[in-house]
Amino acid sequence: MPTVSLKGIDSNPTLLADSLTRGTDEGKPVKFSDNLTVALCSDGDDFVGIVEAIDPDNAVCVVRDHGYVTVPYTGSAPSVGYGILSANGAGGVKTDSAGRSYYIGNVDTVNATVTFKLE
Repeated sequence: MPTVSLKGIDSNPTLLADSLTRGTDEGKPVKFSDNLTVALCSDGDDFVGIVEAIDPDNAVCVVRDHGYVTVPYTGSAPSVGYGILSANGAGGVKTDSAGRSYYIGNVDTVNATVTFKLE
C-alpha cells in the first residue's frame, strides 16, 4: 500500500487517489470518498481541495488544501470578495447558494478562471 499522510508535501496531504488519472485530473477539485482517499467531485459537491500531482501509478495524489488556487469556472462569473462556490462536475467550480464560502481574489472573465483562497 502506498504511503499516505495528512501532512504531505508543503503541508498538503498526500492521499489515496480514487479513480484519478495522472496528466488529466491535476487542477480539479476533489472530495473525500473514503478514509484518506479522494475522488473527483460531482456537480454541486463541496470540495476539500485541488489536485496538485498524481503519482505515475495513479495510486496517490497531493491535494492543495490551503492557500490560493486558480481554477476554471462555469455559469455566472463569481464576484471578488467572499463568495459561495461548489464543484461544477467538469473539473472546475461554479457559484452556488449551497456551497462553502471562499475569499475570491481575482475573476478572469476572458479565460473563465477564478482565483480563491482555500482554508
